[in-house]
Amino acid sequence: MTLRLNVLNVLNVLDDLSTGPDAELTLDAAALALRKAAYDRLASRQITVRLGELTRTDDGVLGYFADDDYSRFTPVSPEVLTAARASGRHDGQLSVLGAGSATDPAVQPITHPFVDDSEQPLITRPGQLVRLTVLMMPGGAAHATTGVLPRVGVQLARDWVAGALQQLSPSFRIGPVLVDPKTVRLPKITALPKNQAFTARTDETTWQDDTIAAATQDALLPDDPPLFREGYIRVQQAPPQGTGS
Repeated sequence: MTLRLNVLNVLNVLDDLSTGPDAELTLDAAALALRKAAYDRLASRQITVRLGELTRTDDGVLGYFADDDYSRFTPVSPEVLTAARASGRHDGQLSVLGAGSATDPAVQPITHPFVDDSEQPLITRPGQLVRLTVLMMPGGAAHATTGVLPRVGVQLARDWVAGALQQLSPSFRIGPVLVDPKTVRLPKITALPKNQAFTARTDETTWQDDTIAAATQDALLPDDPPLFREGYIRVQQAPPQGTGS
């Protein structure tokens, strides 16, 4: 008997009940019937599957939606909800500057109707199709644990995520700072590529990207009065080949 677990799809049971020259086993009719009855009993058993694993550093599962039901999100573990830290706009570790920002934010458990906190496990049967929409880090793996089989893990094919990841880059919040409205001169983030831009709001509905000019030690007096701006330093992505600049 061979068991195979497809993490995102179904628990398959591959039997060895074939007959004829390709049979894996040589069984008489009574033994074959007994073995078939054992497979039938296995197919009726419910098996609990835990998707994701907090104890593995290479696991990237954040949670999942089951059977196309997007009204309830199941996190990777209920401990994630109870041990959550305070976060949000003007809240959490970046809420204030000074000694308070150096300490861990207070514990603020997540309670929301959208998030499933019932600790109800994912239950399936061999041969039953369970459609899962998994939220995960693209560089990590998705592990499935059943207690029946050895734990297995799968990773996303690089071709599925490489193109999107190349268009992503971190943004660093900065400000308020005084900037020349015509030429933005700021120290660049050394960890990012050189083609950096300062993105800030010009009004309530508009964002403006300004290429960051190299800051020097020269004393410059701009023609226009400087402005207070608060925004983000980010990488300017090169346009795709064949689309022009």
